[in-house]
Amino acid sequence: MLPSFRFRLLIAFLGVVLISLAVFLGLVWGFLRSYIREAKIEELHLRLKLLSLGVEPMSPKVKDALHDMSAEMGVALWLVYSDDRPDFYVSDGYAIPEADLPRMQAALEKELLQPRSTAFQRGDLFLVTQPVTTADQSPALLVAMTPAANLEGGWMHLVTAMRDAALFGLAISLVLALLI
Repeated sequence: MLPSFRFRLLIAFLGVVLISLAVFLGLVWGFLRSYIREAKIEELHLRLKLLSLGVEPMSPKVKDALHDMSAEMGVALWLVYSDDRPDFYVSDGYAIPEADLPRMQAALEKELLQPRSTAFQRGDLFLVTQPVTTADQSPALLVAMTPAANLEGGWMHLVTAMRDAALFGLAISLVLALLI
């Protein structure tokens, strides 16, 4: 015996609602993930640009600003000079693993050949660079490094809230469909 017309209509209605919710959540997931990643990269670029204006000489005030930014944004900051001056490294928010230091140093030496503001990924680390001109006009790079996973953190709370709202909407639509 075939199910009743009412039951088939209810199943069709729920199918349409579920497919619509799945498509909506999938699209929002993708857009939100890339938007938040790009927003964090842009924020790093802007903050590095602001910090690069006062890097030379390395006053205690500038060092404090570097420490604050590292802690607040969860990044390691590295001021790399093109000459023999020692680099300045801050890791209040994130410390680069010892095994990754040579690889990062090699990548930054290539960037020092033609200093520019850029963002790139090396393995699981994401780097944002900002050129700095020192008082004696020698080039240097101010670099923020963070795990690539940190750029995508935070948005999962919103996705979870949207999933819960979708399930609530589904439950309400099911009750209303049964009443109708």
